[in-house]
Amino acid sequence: MQVPKAEVRNRILTAAKQEFLKDGFRNVSMRQIARKAAVTPGNIYSYFPGKDSLFDEVVRPVVTELQILLNIDLGETPLVTVQNISQLMDAISTLFLSYKDEFRILFNG
Repeated sequence: MQVPKAEVRNRILTAAKQEFLKDGFRNVSMRQIARKAAVTPGNIYSYFPGKDSLFDEVVRPVVTELQILLNIDLGETPLVTVQNISQLMDAISTLFLSYKDEFRILFNG
């Protein structure tokens, strides 16, 4: 029975995230990720052109959410108000708590 492609792709992403967290982006090889995902290194390249694109996909959710957060339209409202700062801090805290691992990967390179 052949494993569905979405499942393999998700295993690769999960393995990459775990390895990036453990050893950092620079210190992780595609072989390590392949071993962790139980696929061949060549199979990873069927899904991702290289380690950079794999990294991009791992951190994409948090980057997307940050872009949304930073593009908040406040209209005519002054940027620095207690309410705006409070809302922004709440949003940042929620985002950080939702994507702790992805932030750690981004911060640790």
